[in-house]
Amino acid sequence: ATVNVVAGQRTFTITVKDIDTDAALQNARVYVTAAAGGGLAEGTVIIDKVLTNASGQVSDTRSYSGNQPYVGNIRVASLGTYYKATSISGTISSSADTSINVSLIPDD
Repeated sequence: ATVNVVAGQRTFTITVKDIDTDAALQNARVYVTAAAGGGLAEGTVIIDKVLTNASGQVSDTRSYSGNQPYVGNIRVASLGTYYKATSISGTISSSADTSINVSLIPDD
């Protein structure tokens, strides 16, 4: 049997909430790609239009050779309340799990 062990995997978690109520937003569509300056090629998809779960979360786990800048977009257009699309950017740590919170603004 062959066992492959991938060392140093890190989890990148995004939590999406309503800015007014602080309620988790299920089914927010999250799209994140690598930005320039990290081990991944610019434009490499990190989270590919994945919908948030009931806790408003989506995550990706992988190994990074160094800290990885990212850019992305989050939107909700299928619930009773529509939300303004939001752009995100930051850096995923190669030495620890990274979590961010994103608050969306209702689009009246």
